[in-house]
Amino acid sequence: MQAVKLEGGRERLDSIRAIISAGIPVMGHLGLTPQSINILGGFRTQGRTAITAKCLFEDALLLEEAGCFSLVLESIPDRLAEMISTRLTIPTIGIGAGAVVMVRYW
Repeated sequence: MQAVKLEGGRERLDSIRAIISAGIPVMGHLGLTPQSINILGGFRTQGRTAITAKCLFEDALLLEEAGCFSLVLESIPDRLAEMISTRLTIPTIGIGAGAVVMVRYW
């Protein structure tokens, strides 16, 4: 495989670090994570409250620090997607993350 995409934040850090240390690049995925849709209560925008937005922001930083090469931000408020994208040094890809799809490359 060329890489894997893993859904989740801080709860996946050990797995992400292990996969990366095995030489496999990891793309992170935050916000609406379809594989966890039953836990999230359906297809709903994530990060709408201050507490959940802060948690997603922190998770994005943790995923970058763990070594993810990029990050998918799905179905989160556009302002939060912009805040995350401008803070990270890795590319972000927005899926339903506001009116404008956020793609940032360095």
